[in-house]
Amino acid sequence: MSTKWIVVVGVLLAACALTIGQSNPSITSFNGKGKLTFNEVTNASSYRVEWSTNLEKYSWSTSAPPGVVGIPASGFGSRSVTVGVAQASAFYRVVANVTNPPANRPRGTYLVNFQPVGSPASPLVIAGKAWMQVDWKTSGGAWLDYVPNVAPFYGWIRDSENQQVSRYDFFVPGNFSDLERSYVYDDYGRRNRFEFELEPGRYLVTIGVGRPSGSSDPHNLTVEGQVMVNDEVLSGSQARAIEIQLTDGSLTVTFGGRSASTGTWAYTFLAYMKVEPVNRDR
Repeated sequence: MSTKWIVVVGVLLAACALTIGQSNPSITSFNGKGKLTFNEVTNASSYRVEWSTNLEKYSWSTSAPPGVVGIPASGFGSRSVTVGVAQASAFYRVVANVTNPPANRPRGTYLVNFQPVGSPASPLVIAGKAWMQVDWKTSGGAWLDYVPNVAPFYGWIRDSENQQVSRYDFFVPGNFSDLERSYVYDDYGRRNRFEFELEPGRYLVTIGVGRPSGSSDPHNLTVEGQVMVNDEVLSGSQARAIEIQLTDGSLTVTFGGRSASTGTWAYTFLAYMKVEPVNRDR
């Protein structure tokens, strides 16, 4: 169980819009009669309103007036509650009691290579470590569409309804690692998303992007909304790394889409992903 909160100053503020992202409560209005309206957050079981007259001491109270406790959650919507206004110069905050769901994949190191089982590199073992092989389809031939909280707890969200443009290739010539030789891409250059459910925490994510033979198309890639490749033409396969704080239980990799520099849909080749826990937050 954890908490998330936001502060609104005073009781005479009207139609204030204070927001700290969708993962935190946001107070949308608070009038002089004490009616407070706030947006709910996901996974919240209940809310409470706390007040303080001295932020320097950082001492918060739920005693009435004006505190309110045990406000039940109704879902990811909006709630209103009336608080006492006896403390005319008080500061108020809404606190959400958030229950974190159990992780479908525990914290650890994960090695993912984007190629089908049975490809020329199967099974893929590098330096004594086996890599998961993930294609657009399952080993049984069904499309691997992502469904939250359903095994195998990873999959694709494609931009195009034309499944035939979801392609895989294996580059044979040259002295390249099998990690670089295999890659997936969208033949229309549309944007696609790979979801990989994982216990929240801090991780180092390394992505193999591009293909050994290079490409004239500008590549685009983000991880958890953070840009790793921004409209870049890559002469070959490259490894890019970024440290992220995962909070929602699913690692999101988005690649491809329309190029900002050319205005056209452009290829982005996705080769592999390595996820390693960063232990300073444990």
